[in-house]
Amino acid sequence: MLDAATNTGITTAAVGSAPVALGKFIGGGAAAPGTQPTITTASPLPAGTVGIPYSQSISATGTAPITFSLIVGALPAGLTLNTSTGAITGTPTTAGTFNFTITATNSFGTDADPFALTISAGGVPPPLPPVAQIPRCRNGL
Repeated sequence: MLDAATNTGITTAAVGSAPVALGKFIGGGAAAPGTQPTITTASPLPAGTVGIPYSQSISATGTAPITFSLIVGALPAGLTLNTSTGAITGTPTTAGTFNFTITATNSFGTDADPFALTISAGGVPPPLPPVAQIPRCRNGL
């Protein structure tokens, strides 16, 4: 029997004169189709600059929910991977080219792809000019 409001039901069979529940099902009893993730973001990732906020997402297709993990290498210092969204964000503090591997995982499987990300040193801002000292006024002067 299917409950149209929840799209779930219970399969029953008669044993003697009483129905016996055999199992719960979803959507008429058919198993929901699912697919393992496929990472769709290409490498290399867009470059960044030390001291400037960075944001880039790793995207994947497949059955939700999909989680992301860093399994090989490391992100540049100052950047983090959001394991729920695949977003790499933060403000990099070290220049260089960084190589790492990210996985996308769901209940149907895992996909892993290598990535490269280059962070440039960028320009160093000039020092602030010295603040002029203002002499104290004494006796009204």
